[in-house]
Amino acid sequence: MVGSAFRFYKDMINSIEKSNNIKIDIENGFDSDTLKNKLFLGRFGEEEYIGKDDKIRSTVILKYIAPISNKKLPILKIKKIKKMG
Repeated sequence: MVGSAFRFYKDMINSIEKSNNIKIDIENGFDSDTLKNKLFLGRFGEEEYIGKDDKIRSTVILKYIAPISNKKLPILKIKKIKKMG
């Protein structure tokens, strides 16, 4: 994992650890079962895209994960497609 993917992964693990007061050992054979029944805040945002029919569509994607103690999360703006022409 490199760049922004690694940063997203590390932030995600840190948020889950803070939210659940646990330590996840990602260095020595991380077991995804460790994440079962754990709490965290998922920040989702809406994004536009061009569908197969060439029409503008929208979808909702996970933008980032935050600890449950984070009470002031910003409202995310819709990521619009830039109009050509």
